[in-house]
Amino acid sequence: MRVHTIVRFSAVVIGVLGVAAELSLNPLRRSDAQIREWLLKQAPLGSSVEDVKTLVAERKWFGQHEGWGGADTRQFPLRGIHWLQSRGQYSGLPWTCHARATWGFDDEKLVDVYVEKWCEGM
Repeated sequence: MRVHTIVRFSAVVIGVLGVAAELSLNPLRRSDAQIREWLLKQAPLGSSVEDVKTLVAERKWFGQHEGWGGADTRQFPLRGIHWLQSRGQYSGLPWTCHARATWGFDDEKLVDVYVEKWCEGM
């Protein structure tokens, strides 16, 4: 009986540690502002378009779009005349959450990052 209790307790502890590790290791589980901060550490202001494209590829993000527009774009509040957008996602039960990042560039140097996050599911 005592061994059975120890095994059960160990399984619960391992499960809790696994969930805690996933929450702390996956930056997309953070708030929009914290994701933006994390992205700026990966590709600081002044980075090139190629630096950001490399970051997107390394993170295996998808849905990459690129465009041109002034500082007053209606799609998202972002400085810069050239933008690059991509998104990553993670799953929980029973939902999937997405984090879309848009990087703004002037003279092909990063000047701004905008992040929005949403979840779909039950």
